[in-house]
Amino acid sequence: MLNTAWLKIMGIIDGSVFARFVTRVMDFIGRFAGGSVIIRALRRDAAALTAESRVCLLVSAVFAAFRSFRDKYGKRLWGGSFLVSFLRALPGKLGGLSARGLGLGIIAGCAVFLAVSREVSPFLGIIALSGAACFLSGENLYELCAESGFSRFIFRFFDAAGLAKKETAERTSPLYAVVYGVYGGLAFALLPAKFALAAFFGPPLALLAAAYPLFGLLGLLFAAPFIPTMTVAAGLIAVGAAFFLKLLTDPAYSAKSDATGVFVAVYILITLFRGVTSLTPRSSVKIALLTSLFMTACFLFTSLVDTAKKAELAVFAFSSSALLTGLYGLYQKYSGKVDMTWVDKEIFDGLRLRVFSVFANPNVFGEYLLLAIPISVIGLIISRRVIAKLYYAGVCAVLLLNLALTYSRGCYLALVLGVFVFTLMMERRLIAVAAAGVFLLPALLPADITARFASITNLADSSTSYRIFIYQGTIRILERFWLLGLGQGIEAFNKVYPLYGFNAVSAPHSHNLFLQVFVETGVFGFAAFLGVLFCYFKTLLPAFGRAGARGKAVLAALTAMMCAFVLQGMFDYSFYNYKVFMLFFAAAGFAAAFGGEAGRLR
Repeated sequence: MLNTAWLKIMGIIDGSVFARFVTRVMDFIGRFAGGSVIIRALRRDAAALTAESRVCLLVSAVFAAFRSFRDKYGKRLWGGSFLVSFLRALPGKLGGLSARGLGLGIIAGCAVFLAVSREVSPFLGIIALSGAACFLSGENLYELCAESGFSRFIFRFFDAAGLAKKETAERTSPLYAVVYGVYGGLAFALLPAKFALAAFFGPPLALLAAAYPLFGLLGLLFAAPFIPTMTVAAGLIAVGAAFFLKLLTDPAYSAKSDATGVFVAVYILITLFRGVTSLTPRSSVKIALLTSLFMTACFLFTSLVDTAKKAELAVFAFSSSALLTGLYGLYQKYSGKVDMTWVDKEIFDGLRLRVFSVFANPNVFGEYLLLAIPISVIGLIISRRVIAKLYYAGVCAVLLLNLALTYSRGCYLALVLGVFVFTLMMERRLIAVAAAGVFLLPALLPADITARFASITNLADSSTSYRIFIYQGTIRILERFWLLGLGQGIEAFNKVYPLYGFNAVSAPHSHNLFLQVFVETGVFGFAAFLGVLFCYFKTLLPAFGRAGARGKAVLAALTAMMCAFVLQGMFDYSFYNYKVFMLFFAAAGFAAAFGGEAGRLR
């Protein structure tokens, strides 16, 4: 019935004069673009580029040599070490802990907290009662986790009931739980809540990440928006170290890279070089080290997220994290908080609030949403269960509402482009409907959003005129420093910008992603960054032709995501927030994760 209705709708669309006109225009554009050098290069399979590139061959040779060394000497040198043995035994020790021992640990922790702090609260009573309930159970943690309602929900959510099977676990002494419970009680009694939570949950989470680097990577992907930048950096170092240890000791792990990763590596080398040789090396070196570290998220993602099921878990982690940011954004909207810092009050006197969630700036939040919305759409596409589809549909709705409430005009335009690209790749006949919908938007959207979007070309808006002056000043800098750039960071930019800027406008950056990359790293860094984008699309587009229906939709969403993010980069420096910078390179890893699996998604 649905297919019949769909065919009738498409028949009506195809028969309209407007649709025929739009189709002919798109066919003309397609024929014109299809013969270009760039499009022909993008259509060539990325594997061919990898096979032909000397750099890629060198990388492959290094990986092969490393695997050979690991297989020959790894077990002898590291296989019997205490650390490796401990990490291998850790899952069994955790799973073998009895619920009774866990209950004793919880009760001991509550008793120590009460004795030291002498504070009684209902929350403490609930924790103590949960410890008593665990004490009455005779099962171990593996059995409790596999049979819990939450676990069954997760297994059903991912249609992976086979993961719920019980595993054999060694019996673990309850003394470990009691000691850790005492430690936890002292931490919460003596430290502020934030530090106590870090002290209590940090060690076990770090150990799990060491035992399972994928767990650490996905946990970092989930937590990144909510934790300090340097904590994200420390977590990425820990995950990278754990993965390297696995490479040395576990044949099941291997380092992987694609053409995108090669250009990321080149971009890292140029970034580090310009950090050392910057006009302000003291500050630029620190920033170069931090950004280079965050770019390694692409390599970790490519190596660890190498199956469709792991990619699905990554989508879930990213989308769930974005949902929390969106819920907090809605709280900002409806709690009465007002922030007019980011609004020209003379032009937008009716605009009272722009949400920014946990990102301190509505434009940065919008850039994050341009990554999160397509990833959530991918979750909607690949999910087979109704409950999962409803979840991702809800996430998309919350995130789209938040994007509207950022009132970021560049993000609005980027979203329109993303929808256009997705529609163009999936169903070109709907372009006519989308084009007609653009004309209807002013009647459907709230007046403040329509006014905000319509002001894009208003040069009287201080935000618009401010950017134009900065673009002009940055271009003047490039006329002098085009070869090597200035180096990364606000200090390097501000050391030169006042000499070339217009109208006494001060700025921490150029408010344009491409101009900023060019002015910081010169023509070589700019070329490497363009190479990253080129190879990203080159990974997706050839795979699109051989993918099934769901695979095509996933690849179209990833293509639309990057197109939207790149367009927003024309209006702002999207990498100004380091966490968004890291999430961008992690999201770029989705191309490698889904590029090889897309053909299996039917």
